[in-house]
Amino acid sequence: MKNPDLVVLKSSPSSPGEKPCFLYLRCDPNGGEEIVSVGILSSARNMEVYLGEEYCGTSRGKNVCSDPENSENEKIILYKKYLKLEPSTHACKIKVKTTSSFCPKIHTKNTEVSSKDTT
Repeated sequence: MKNPDLVVLKSSPSSPGEKPCFLYLRCDPNGGEEIVSVGILSSARNMEVYLGEEYCGTSRGKNVCSDPENSENEKIILYKKYLKLEPSTHACKIKVKTTSSFCPKIHTKNTEVSSKDTT
């Protein structure tokens, strides 16, 4: 049996002017690890984190730099966001919104995975 992807990025159809993208993070539930915090760097200012369909929290990003790869066409500002998950989890969904027609560039940073103590 093939294991599901551990990280998946999907865009979602929505109303004009608001284009959410979803980043799905997953640990193997039998692997003894859990996600305890999430940090991302993206062009979206805010991220919302969900454990299943249950809202967990929002992180407002801090402006850290501009994307030099696209500086000729348009200035893209990158925001750093971090959220500690309480409780820790095997899987979470991160929602980021953008006004562009594409999902924002996302780089995972400081995504903390810890081993569960089974003793």
